[in-house]
Amino acid sequence: MTRLTPLLLLAMLALGACSDSVDPTLGTEQAFSLYGYLDPSADRQALRVAPIVGTIVADTARTLAATVTSEELGTGRTVAWRDSFVTYRDGSTGHVFVADYTPTPGATVEVRVAETTGEERVTAVRISVPTLDRPEIGSFLGTSAEVTYPIRVRAPRVLTTSLVYRVVGLRSAPMDTVAVSFSDFAPFEDAGGGTWGLDLPFVATSRAFLSSPAAEGAMLRLVDVAVRAFVTGPEWDIPAGGLDEDRIVEPGTFSNVTGGFGFVGSGYWTESRWTPSLTTQSRAGFLVDTDPASVLRINEVSAQGWVELYNPTLEFVPIGGYQISSEGQANAFPSGTAVPPLGFQVLQGAPSLAD
Repeated sequence: MTRLTPLLLLAMLALGACSDSVDPTLGTEQAFSLYGYLDPSADRQALRVAPIVGTIVADTARTLAATVTSEELGTGRTVAWRDSFVTYRDGSTGHVFVADYTPTPGATVEVRVAETTGEERVTAVRISVPTLDRPEIGSFLGTSAEVTYPIRVRAPRVLTTSLVYRVVGLRSAPMDTVAVSFSDFAPFEDAGGGTWGLDLPFVATSRAFLSSPAAEGAMLRLVDVAVRAFVTGPEWDIPAGGLDEDRIVEPGTFSNVTGGFGFVGSGYWTESRWTPSLTTQSRAGFLVDTDPASVLRINEVSAQGWVELYNPTLEFVPIGGYQISSEGQANAFPSGTAVPPLGFQVLQGAPSLAD
C-alpha cells in the first residue's frame, strides 16, 4: 500500500510548481507560491515562499522583497515571520520564512505575504488548526487467533499512520533498543463525528513486521509499541480521484491559497505507546521472558519506605507473593495483588532505598 507522507506531498507540489519545464503565466495577478503547514505541537513554524515571475528560475536573491505576517482570527494574535535563504539537498535555493510561534489549537490563522515593492500584491491563506489529541487505546478484543486493539483519535483528518516497534535483537545492533517504523497495515478511517478509528490486528500485523526487511530476519524482543498518526486540519482534503502525482501538481488542483498558488495546511504527529502482554507478544512471534511480572517497571521509590510499580500493558499482571528487597530486607505483595492495565500498585513498608 503506497501512502504519501505530509512532507512528501508538499515536496511534490513544490517541485511541480518550481520546475523549469512549466510555462509561466505572464502578467498574472498572482504574487507568490506558498508551501508548508502549521504545527500546533511545535514552537517554530516554517513556510516556503516562492515569487511568481515571468521566467521560472531558482531563487538567487538573498532577500525576498516581501513581508510575511500571521494573525489568529478572533484573538488578534499577530506574528511577524523572518526570511531565511536556504540551499536544498538537490542544490537549488529558496526562501523559507520562519516564526518562533506555536499556533493555538482550534484557532483559524490567516497568513499574508505582501510585496514590499512594485504593485505591492498580497498572497494569503487561511488555515484551521486542529486541536491536540492523542490516540486512545480501548480494551483489547481477543480470540483464539488474534488480539485486536481498538484505537480512536479525535481529529478533522488523519493523513498517515505508522507503528513504531521498540525492539532488542536487531542484527545491526543486537544489544540496543531500536525504534523501527512499520506502515504496512490498514490506516485510520473516518468513524464520523470528528473521530478516526483503527482496529489494529496486533498478532497479524506484528508477524508481518517480523517477516519484513525492517526486522532483519532476527528473533526480536519487544520493549513496547506506539501508534503514530499525523493529524491535520480540514484543509488537507484529498482531491477527488486520489493523490495522482501528475495531476495534483497542476496549479489550482490542490491549493487553498488566494492571490497565488500552493498549499498551506496544519497538522502534527501524535502517538500513544503501550506494551502488549507477554502471552500476546509470544503469539505474535516475539521472544519473551517466562516471568509475566518482568514487564513491570519501578515508577517511584520513596525514602519513607514504599515502592510504586507501573504496568505498561493492557492486561492485569498478578504479583501476589512477589518481593521487593534491598540490602537484605524484603517485603512481599499480599496474595491476590495485581497491577491494573496502564496502572500502578504501591507496596507499603518496602525496604527504604534512600542513600
